[in-house]
Amino acid sequence: MVLCALHLTAVAAEQEGPVSDYLLPVVEILSRGEPDLMPVGGNEIEVITDGRRLWEAMLQDIRNARKSIRIEYYRWAPDEAGELIREAVLEKLAEGVQVHILIENLCSPFFPKSFYQKMEKAGARLLFFTDTDGSFSRVFRGISHRDHRKILVVDEEIGYTGGSNIVKKYVDEWRDTNIRIKGPAVALLRRFFDEMWEQRGGEPVEASAFVPQPVEGGVTVQMCAFGGGDTIMEEAICQMLKLARERVYLQTPYFSPTDSIVRAMREAAERGVDVRILLPKKVDNPFMKLVNESFYEECLEKSVKIYEYTPRFDHTKMVLCDRNLSLLGSTNLDYRSLLINYEIAALVCDAALTERLSADFLRLLDDAEEITLEGARAAFRKDKHDRSLWYSLRKRM
Repeated sequence: MVLCALHLTAVAAEQEGPVSDYLLPVVEILSRGEPDLMPVGGNEIEVITDGRRLWEAMLQDIRNARKSIRIEYYRWAPDEAGELIREAVLEKLAEGVQVHILIENLCSPFFPKSFYQKMEKAGARLLFFTDTDGSFSRVFRGISHRDHRKILVVDEEIGYTGGSNIVKKYVDEWRDTNIRIKGPAVALLRRFFDEMWEQRGGEPVEASAFVPQPVEGGVTVQMCAFGGGDTIMEEAICQMLKLARERVYLQTPYFSPTDSIVRAMREAAERGVDVRILLPKKVDNPFMKLVNESFYEECLEKSVKIYEYTPRFDHTKMVLCDRNLSLLGSTNLDYRSLLINYEIAALVCDAALTERLSADFLRLLDDAEEITLEGARAAFRKDKHDRSLWYSLRKRM
């Protein structure tokens, strides 16, 4: 840990303080004490909140691939958007580009395996995350511990992650937040894919020592992967709330936080930190709406502010802390994402980007309804039986 602390100080000095000293414990948690998992500078980050822009950028980068493509997604649908991505992959396979695909098959039960196997027949290396032909215990663990990550790495130089799946509704219906990365952080995104690939039984991917060159004027990024029962992300978010001096903005579609996070939010708000949570008013799962609302009262009674975005379903997963930490990725603020699923996230340590995301967050509040404590209590009384049921079940979701 001493070595880790010294390395943190060195990174901060080299990057002219991308992380405020008092927030360095957040970085330390996410690094797990491993120097190789520390933040790296020189990355170009494009934040993408427009679904069509994301889809078109991914499609173009795949079409421009020269050497390799790695794809790991929770859902890749055989619809218009997914079909065009598949056709681009097939074209690159015909050109000799190496392709590895890892799909969370249990969460796409109605998608025919033949959709993916066409790419396998064309030369792609394909793995389904859960072995449905295995033992009962193995299948059951697969049902519980899902691969919720979203990763695309092209030529080991360009990476994508965020909340969106390869599904048409993310292109033209839902709102989401993703990032496109160029720079040294892409090497870690590639490493996390390769480790998961081998963990799920894939033949080792050809070793590569390639690290993308730093981008001049680029930002500092820490990539982090977790899941299968560890508590890394829960600890990091709690630490942000405990150390924040000014504000913590949280954005999530599903709100079933752990007791530790609820307590940290309440304590932060009590000491004067501006803690705001933005959730969608329209949720894709009506049961999750009840689960979300079951947490409102205990947060609101300690001055945590809660808003519901009204125009459309917002699938963004993001935490903004004070002036220079932005956490973006696949992690919902719920038990499953925090403690069970396999997830991926990027901690961007940059004041300009955090300010931009904070301004975007505040603009979204113009189209949101603020939830009051009185309103939350009245809603609970109106449908007491259903809400009490979900209050008791929420931590099992």
